[in-house]
Amino acid sequence: MVCVMIHSGSRGLGYQVCDDSLRDLRGVPAKYGIELPDRQLACAPVESPEGRHYLGTMCSAGNFAWCNRQLLMMQAREAMAATPVSDTCSDTPRTAVAVVEKECVADLTLEATGALVVPFGVGGTELLIRTIREVGITAISCTPSYPAVLEELTGLPVINAGVPGEVTAQGLSRLPGLLERHRPALVILCHGGNDMLRRESAEAIYSNLEAMVDLVRAHGAEVLLVGVPQPRLLFLQPAEIYDRLANDRHLVYLRDALPRLESDAGMKSDPIHLNREGYRQLGVEIHELLQAAGAVSDVN
Repeated sequence: MVCVMIHSGSRGLGYQVCDDSLRDLRGVPAKYGIELPDRQLACAPVESPEGRHYLGTMCSAGNFAWCNRQLLMMQAREAMAATPVSDTCSDTPRTAVAVVEKECVADLTLEATGALVVPFGVGGTELLIRTIREVGITAISCTPSYPAVLEELTGLPVINAGVPGEVTAQGLSRLPGLLERHRPALVILCHGGNDMLRRESAEAIYSNLEAMVDLVRAHGAEVLLVGVPQPRLLFLQPAEIYDRLANDRHLVYLRDALPRLESDAGMKSDPIHLNREGYRQLGVEIHELLQAAGAVSDVN
């Protein structure tokens, strides 16, 4: 087994944000009547202009770090796919992809741990607390997932096999190995958004999704399809290919949940991704659909 560790982040952008923010926030606590126990701490009310500015710049640095690593991870996958490796069980050289599962174990970023929104003292006001001294990684900044919510609601093991940034062609290539390894009874298929962001053709996406459904069923499992919205500014609806696939393959289909949640700014952490509450709600609605289909019962 090969594990690739990519140690690269915001390439100095996070440090620059921190340095600039330390200067900008020095007099801010006194401005809002806040006393701090340590001169290396700085803070501002979350809804204040200073707090909003800091959160925005730090989120920008964090997003840059994640995008940077996604590109490097894609290049690492391509390099492994093009590299022949020996197999002790065979005289025939194989590519690294045949030996190495291309899964992202965790994506950590210091920028996401640098800002904490906590209830703090002053009349119950929420403050943005920033430790200016160098801090270590104190938490894994993985996006909350609906599979974890489903596991809690069903009492059944739920494997989160998603890979950030993956397109359907890559998902299709990974799927046989995942099916052999985990042997699931049900596969929740929520895929294709990255293809649409990259403007892949609708028919190519449909073909890959259809092949995934056929693979899952060939392994004796069933599919729950989640409709993914077409990227647009207003009135999100699932792309037509999901309606067609659900009809052609007679699938249990959660059509409107993700487009509705993606349309609600209060359910999103950025322009593309859901936040913790958004993913929790998605998990609840998938569970309700599974209950209605008679696939699971209430653990309570």
